[in-house]
Amino acid sequence: MPDSQSAQIQSPPTPGMHFPRTAALWSLALLGGMAIAVRSTVDDRTQRPQIERILQNTSVGDTRYYSPQAQGADPLAFAGEPLVLAGTSPDPMPDSRMLLVGETDSTRFRLYVPSDRAANGMPNGNDTLGGPSWFLKTGPGQFLKVTR
Repeated sequence: MPDSQSAQIQSPPTPGMHFPRTAALWSLALLGGMAIAVRSTVDDRTQRPQIERILQNTSVGDTRYYSPQAQGADPLAFAGEPLVLAGTSPDPMPDSRMLLVGETDSTRFRLYVPSDRAANGMPNGNDTLGGPSWFLKTGPGQFLKVTR
């Protein structure tokens, strides 16, 4: 009878006997995935200024309005040369149609050209699109022409 009792105590091997090896492989895969996620996060943090930079190339949202009636205003200049108002009344143009090409030397105002002029690629001597005349924003959808 002792032989039958020992046969009952021993059990056949089960498929779960390879658990340590499977667990080790899954743990390595999990660590590898976490390492990739950490590396990606570090790369994004180091490149944050480039990733989060917003390029606003139209006049939509620009609130730096130029007022031709302002007394004692700083003289307008671009690239060291003075700008002269080409008219007295602003022209109505859609903000989304006006493309940013630069700023005045004082950086108080932005200079724009219509998108069709910029598309034709009309650079001036300073490789700035649209010269020798540009537009200053005087209000929503209102632009005043300036020249050198």
